[in-house]
Amino acid sequence: MKHKPTDNQWMKAARLLARGKVRWHSGGLDGCHATVQGDTATYDVRNDGRGVWYCECQFWMHHPSRVCSHILAVEMVWKAVRKGAEVTT
Repeated sequence: MKHKPTDNQWMKAARLLARGKVRWHSGGLDGCHATVQGDTATYDVRNDGRGVWYCECQFWMHHPSRVCSHILAVEMVWKAVRKGAEVTT
């Protein structure tokens, strides 16, 4: 990530996780895929395994060098999965 996420983005990401808005599809060392139910739509979020993130939300589409709350939420899950956590979303 080139820009540091804001406190508001971290809080929104935590809220998305706490409310069960992240649906995990797959993930491992070679990347991950999830969908996130945002405030206005459901977004596809992916990482290619080399650190490149993708999200369908308008914020990220207009600011691809930054990170959105959807990516932060999926990144939190992915880090836990890589440490051996089971995901039930």
